[in-house]
Amino acid sequence: MFYKKIVYFYKMYKNALVVKSFFILVLALGMSISCQKKLLEPSWNTKVITPIAFSSMKVRELIKNSSGVSTDQNQLLNFVYTDTVYTLDNPLNSLVELSITPIKRVVNLESLKLEDQNIQNKTVLGSLINQIPSGFPKPSDGSSINPFTLSFLNLALAGAGASALGSNIDLSTFLQEAYIKQALFDLSITNQTNFDIINLKYQIKNTETGEVLVDGTILKVPSKQTIPEPTIDLANQILDKPIRGKLTVSFGGFSLALPSGKTSAVLNYTDYLEFSAKLYDIKVTKAKAQFPAQEIIRNNDNNTFTAENNVQLKFAKIEEGYAYVKGWSTIPVDINVDYSSPNIKTKEGEDFSFKTVIDNKFNTELNAKEVNYYFNDFNFNFEVPTASPPLEFNSFNSTIIGDIDATNGILSISLEDEINVEIGMGKLLPSYARGYLGELNEKVVETIPIDIFKNTNGTINFDKVNLQLEIVNEIGVNARLKIKTLKSRNSKTGKTATYIGDLSDFNILPAKENGSTFSATTSILNLGNAANLLSILPDFIEIDMELTLNPEGNDKQFKDFIHKEASIKAFIAVNIPFVASVEGLSVQDTSAVDFSTLEVPNGLSNGVLSVVIDNGLPIDANLEVYFIDNQNVLVEKLSDNQIIKAAQLDFGTGKVTDKTKTVLRFDISKDKLDQLKAATKMVVKPTFDTKNKEVVKFYDYYTFDVQLLADFGYQVNKK
Repeated sequence: MFYKKIVYFYKMYKNALVVKSFFILVLALGMSISCQKKLLEPSWNTKVITPIAFSSMKVRELIKNSSGVSTDQNQLLNFVYTDTVYTLDNPLNSLVELSITPIKRVVNLESLKLEDQNIQNKTVLGSLINQIPSGFPKPSDGSSINPFTLSFLNLALAGAGASALGSNIDLSTFLQEAYIKQALFDLSITNQTNFDIINLKYQIKNTETGEVLVDGTILKVPSKQTIPEPTIDLANQILDKPIRGKLTVSFGGFSLALPSGKTSAVLNYTDYLEFSAKLYDIKVTKAKAQFPAQEIIRNNDNNTFTAENNVQLKFAKIEEGYAYVKGWSTIPVDINVDYSSPNIKTKEGEDFSFKTVIDNKFNTELNAKEVNYYFNDFNFNFEVPTASPPLEFNSFNSTIIGDIDATNGILSISLEDEINVEIGMGKLLPSYARGYLGELNEKVVETIPIDIFKNTNGTINFDKVNLQLEIVNEIGVNARLKIKTLKSRNSKTGKTATYIGDLSDFNILPAKENGSTFSATTSILNLGNAANLLSILPDFIEIDMELTLNPEGNDKQFKDFIHKEASIKAFIAVNIPFVASVEGLSVQDTSAVDFSTLEVPNGLSNGVLSVVIDNGLPIDANLEVYFIDNQNVLVEKLSDNQIIKAAQLDFGTGKVTDKTKTVLRFDISKDKLDQLKAATKMVVKPTFDTKNKEVVKFYDYYTFDVQLLADFGYQVNKK
């Protein structure tokens, strides 16, 4: 259109030069005649018609949004509008929130163990016989002992104290004093003599003080047998008594007896008695001791976690995140921590594991040491088939091992002292997840601005409006959309309209997975003819709907999937063939105008501004013309109530065959013309109406042309 205007004004400029030359020629001729025939003083009238401005409006400008206008193969105009109604924001992180409860382990003095102690004592009968002092009969090696001689032998052994045996347990190198919570004591007696041992007494004492801690009796140890005593927990025996650096375990006060059914037995000096004792699993509540290197934590856990909306994951690829170990100890020892999980694989396919040391300088929770291990595209398998029963989702197996080195010297430790280790995972951001993505129910209320009618005034009663909702699903999950209400609103006029068609529930197909990629599915909901929504020329569409994921539950059997970049998006698509009746539909076009080039000499007798309209639209119109200056201030307005007739229509094809010409004339004085010289722009504003709301078709090649002409009359040399 701009090119046409340039060509038009160039032609007008050439015409103006011709008119101007003609005008000068007439004046010259007039002056010549006047000079030759002054006595007759003749005069005559002349007219000059000058084109001033031109405007051509295409029919698509009735909507004033060419970006939303298309044509079909017949050049019938269609108004097209597409916009996003809804996007499921950040669905991967909102659907898959991996919140794993940390593993916490606390080790205090009750869990620490002191070093195990073992003692053995082997005594041959010959050494006991040799302890019998002179004056008592001593049976010879290999002699046969009957009941009579056995009684004298027992008296001799008892009188000589030879039956009292003892061994020391020396704890002083690692323990000065300890109050026992647990100290297991195992005792066994091996009798390799030909006699039964009866009433064998034993004691455990604090060596330094002689305080008896345990006092017991073994009733009988048969010949050639080993008798283990039941395990004793010394804590139950000594109660609140402390153990100090050395313990003495003594055996004595026993007697020999002939085995049942025998009347005699051979006394062999090389036969022996062997006493074995073990003190182990020593746990204390308070101690001054040196603790050996030991494993303080060993846990193999099947960890499970819950997720919102009943999400049940089989697998996830973690793009970012970390595992952490946090620890501190009021016991001055280093803590060696080893954490591993066969369910977590590195990018190289190896089991995830890491080791760290919590130094002994971290002795409070406030200054606890924390070590992070960062994940980068790690694979998390959330199934533990080896568990009983098997764990099918939201689970993983892990092992935590913690040990300490031997303490450096004697330490004073109480129950208030403890070693704390916490292992957890934080800020796990998946880039992919597979399993069952739950039953998310998203309520959506959206107001969508629609701008195809933003510069349009009046009413368009469309014959048909095609309205669609297009759902693009990039997630491998079934979904359902329920539209509750669909409305339109014109904020300028206050008019509203409600969609009156069918709003049934709409099923959305899942995306398809192709290896490591996916392909989205597009589901289209045709809402049919929504002419009542768009005929109010709305600037907003309001929609109230509900999106449900997995409306039928886990019907895909854990085959849902989601990628980081995936979402569910809903688009509204409007296609409107411009077949309609219109009421008060107005549009305006602005063209440059320049009255200052008109050189009008004295003698202007009358003037007319002619507005020539060639209406190529099949509808009637009224027209207003405005002249404004550079500041858009109104200089003059031309208006006429005359109806500008519609173009001629072929009723067979419904197309315009010829434009209809209408000329509007407005008288103008020289003073008014001088005022118009301030104008720089001409604004043409037609308003259209169809007759009796008749529906017509609008084709893209229809135009509404307006030409402004100056028609001036002059009288020359009139006195």
